[in-house]
Amino acid sequence: MKNKGIFAMQKVLIGLTALLLTLGSGGCGFGNLLPPTVENLSIPLPDSPAQLQLKVTLQQGNLQLNAGATKGLLQGTATYNRPELKPQILAMGNVINLQQSELQKLPSEGQNAWQLQLAPVPMTLTLDLKGGHNELELGALPLGAATLRQGSGKATLSFAHPNPRRLKTLDLSLQTSTFTATNLANARAQKISFQGAGGQNHLDFGGELRQNLQVSITMALGDLLLTLPPTVTTQLNIEGQRPEVVKVRGPWQQVGNRFTLGGGGKTISITIRAGTGKLELRSR
Repeated sequence: MKNKGIFAMQKVLIGLTALLLTLGSGGCGFGNLLPPTVENLSIPLPDSPAQLQLKVTLQQGNLQLNAGATKGLLQGTATYNRPELKPQILAMGNVINLQQSELQKLPSEGQNAWQLQLAPVPMTLTLDLKGGHNELELGALPLGAATLRQGSGKATLSFAHPNPRRLKTLDLSLQTSTFTATNLANARAQKISFQGAGGQNHLDFGGELRQNLQVSITMALGDLLLTLPPTVTTQLNIEGQRPEVVKVRGPWQQVGNRFTLGGGGKTISITIRAGTGKLELRSR
């Protein structure tokens, strides 16, 4: 009996030792905490850059993205302190992926920040961001189509300068994020699609509107603020269930679920399908 008790105690000690080793490595099997590593990132242009597709996948961390690369397709840095956070570049012809290994959440005391600059070359851009604080400036980039997907966290999207080419579609899909998009008219998009599942969302359509724009908005939950310039014509229609609270500021005209803002020139046509939440319309 005494030997059995000693054997049981040994198993407990072995289990505690394994647990401590796991916790010491950051838990969940993550590697040791390292001094912050700043890695230079560079992606050259393909030999034939026609129909170029770039996808950036950041599972956990913060992203700053803007134009400014002077060599190749992409330049920038990645700062991280866990080996699992090292970025990977996968290229197959004109399809290029800059990605991170699959993570459910950022390890304890983990640090992960990407600062990227893109070259002004025609491309299709996809940003798949699971969380974090992301600052995206896509002005002055000749994008043919662009997609942004983000889970939790905070994101800002801006087009400070007009897109030098017409953007076919701009698809925005946000979950429980705080999201702000400004100068959307500068995107030169034919169509903007926005899907929100919660959080605080602000879409600002400032900038230079060079052609008519169609906007489709689907909100399951959360709050939505739309800011439209008074110099363009806006036609907004709420389909289905009306948001529980609708606030209107500015010279909007309302007939039922239809709101109009007269300004002449090009037209922004907006269709909203919303669940519970708040909708506010502003004219600036």
